[in-house]
Amino acid sequence: MLCTVTAFRYDAKRGALSEVQTITTLPAGETVQPGSSTAEILVHPNGKFLYGSNRGHDTIAVYAIDFRTGKLTPVQHVPTLGKMPRNFNLDPTGQMVDRGA
Repeated sequence: MLCTVTAFRYDAKRGALSEVQTITTLPAGETVQPGSSTAEILVHPNGKFLYGSNRGHDTIAVYAIDFRTGKLTPVQHVPTLGKMPRNFNLDPTGQMVDRGA
């Protein structure tokens, strides 16, 4: 699906993944526009947040990660100040985002 992110649980004993949740990367009420997609996904160095770039919506979606359930909760959508963001990066401290092209 376009403009979504899927969280999985990993069972090391079986070497298997199981889907926990698929959630939109767009704000509530937004619809997917032609040519839109989610591109890069990064996890904050502390493991508490997940970020995903939205090509077409021109934002970075931010989610809190629930360690217990593995589910994602939307936190905010940050404008990239550019068009069709493919990738971005976090500095090693996780305090700054480089909104790449």
